[in-house]
Amino acid sequence: MYPMAIIASYCIDIAAQFKFLARFNSSEDHVQAQHYTNSQRRQQFLAARALLRWLVQRRIPSDLPVQILKYANGAPYLLLGEQAMSCSISHTDNAVLVGMSTCAEHFGVDIERFDQRRWQNTPVIAKYQHGMMGGVGAESLARAQRWNVAEAVVKAEQGKLLEVLQRQPAPLLAQASLGQVGVYCYAIYHPDCPATDVNVVPVATTD
Repeated sequence: MYPMAIIASYCIDIAAQFKFLARFNSSEDHVQAQHYTNSQRRQQFLAARALLRWLVQRRIPSDLPVQILKYANGAPYLLLGEQAMSCSISHTDNAVLVGMSTCAEHFGVDIERFDQRRWQNTPVIAKYQHGMMGGVGAESLARAQRWNVAEAVVKAEQGKLLEVLQRQPAPLLAQASLGQVGVYCYAIYHPDCPATDVNVVPVATTD
């Protein structure tokens, strides 16, 4: 078993880069996208799958098709030939963040638009001050990223957000990588992978 490493990528302007990303979509992607009646949701769906395929091809050059499948619990995973790989997907309005690993261990990613005013006034801080928001302080970005981590943990564990928000933050923060790109903030929760082996890159439209 190889040590776990995660490579993630983001696109923070889906609309502007949609034409580039579309070359990585499969016909099956387009069929599945029709299940969404909302045009923005369809675009997010297609962008996420395109970005995952671009990421796999960037990391593992191969002529094999990249399949994006789901476990029975709804969590996504990748199949390259007969090799199963873990992945995670998050999207919000005009942005998407994805991650992949050649190992089977689960991890989670989350990206959100950073709204400073929201995080100054939200009742979430007081409600979960004995849990995930404990000791977070008054700085809006730190508050928003605590939420990022909670959402990423939910994806990694396929658990429930309310349960995660009641947990102590220190162990979760120790296994998370945080960042901000443009008007978005994100977290990658990687319980089986050291932070030094988490690499985050923007989508490269010149590839």
